Amino acid sequence: MLLADRTVTAGARPWPSRRDAKELDGQGNTRMTAKYIQQLCREQKLYQTPELNDKLYLHFKGFAKIENLEAYTGVKALWLEGNGISTIEGLSALTELRCLYLAQNCIETIENLDELIHLDTLSLNNNLLKKIDNLASLKNLTTLQLTHNFLKSKEDISHLAECESITVLDLSHNKIEDPEIVEIFELMPNLAVLNLMSNPVTSKIPNYRRTLISRIRTLTYLDDRPVFDKERLAVEAWARGGIEAEREERQRQKDEEKKEHERSFEALRKLQDDARARRRERYGEEEEPVFSPEVEKLRDEMLDKIKEPEERPKEADEPTLTKCAEIGERNAAPIRSFTELSTSGKRIVIEEADVEDNDSQNDQFQFRTPWAKPTVGPLIEELPVRHGDDVDDDDAIPELEEISVDWAAANPTTTGFPGWASTREIAAAKVNSYLEEVDDTE
Repeated sequence: MLLADRTVTAGARPWPSRRDAKELDGQGNTRMTAKYIQQLCREQKLYQTPELNDKLYLHFKGFAKIENLEAYTGVKALWLEGNGISTIEGLSALTELRCLYLAQNCIETIENLDELIHLDTLSLNNNLLKKIDNLASLKNLTTLQLTHNFLKSKEDISHLAECESITVLDLSHNKIEDPEIVEIFELMPNLAVLNLMSNPVTSKIPNYRRTLISRIRTLTYLDDRPVFDKERLAVEAWARGGIEAEREERQRQKDEEKKEHERSFEALRKLQDDARARRRERYGEEEEPVFSPEVEKLRDEMLDKIKEPEERPKEADEPTLTKCAEIGERNAAPIRSFTELSTSGKRIVIEEADVEDNDSQNDQFQFRTPWAKPTVGPLIEELPVRHGDDVDDDDAIPELEEISVDWAAANPTTTGFPGWASTREIAAAKVNSYLEEVDDTE
């Protein structure tokens, strides 16, 4: 078939580059072939020249065997997590390797790592390890992660005593139950971080945290918490004299901290005094500030507000209720004694009797709308209305023709309201109209 006869999909790569180099073995596992590794490098935008790559991502690909990595001599970090690898092999050519990640595989034995002289970090989490071996030759190994394995006894981890370079050790989520493992940790001169969480041994060692901190002198982090200097001093005192010695040490630390604060405070005060002395020497004595009488009065008023109740000056002996009444009278809104209802240029003069303006009386006649007929209550006799009386009015309202309430009710404004007035005033007018109708019928 000619090249011109091939159908090319828009946006797709040419046909030769789309060929998948993935191969399977007889058991259905992916083979780690040189072509497939190159394809993965191409997909991950790594170098096609093997020796130029310093990192290689081969995790979660279904590999069962490590092979064909001889050309990748410059790799420093290799990810092989989440595969089906059962044996550590095929890594002797990676002499520059610093980090090796083999978590979530099927590895049962640590082996074939002697050539990796620069290895710094080794991760073997979630495997099938039952014993730690063949790590003494790795003189630069500082971090070892062995979580979720099957380590149980002191003998299973005894090889760690020969790994003097390890500083970070994670043995969490194993089956360790032998309290004598502390002796192995004591023989590790550089151990700084130790994690033993989710192991039965943590409940079998009396005073677990105190014991490990006191016996492992280089420890700076245990499980999920750091080990500070204060805690170490208190634990060392506990190891010498028990709980009482630990309490005394903690009290001594508190006293020392308090003295340190006092020394810092005195040093700050001395700096301030020296600065004031230099200022007086250069500019002379400072004069007290002078304020105007208004500012002083405002200052005194503000200070009186923040004084405690017992510090405030007592007022003259006067009944409290009288004071409240006077304050209420001063703050009460004026009550109008008359209302002018304007309807089409006419004026209605309504004068109310002296009735207390309170909610209890107003509640006896209420309306849904201002023009609804009121319900006659006990206040009818107390609301006489006179028409045509002269009204002393200081407002600049022109004299209008005085009319009766009936005329105003019969001639509402365009909005339907008889002029403008409050609900109480409208009620008074309509009560008066109702009384007149009663008189006429009688």
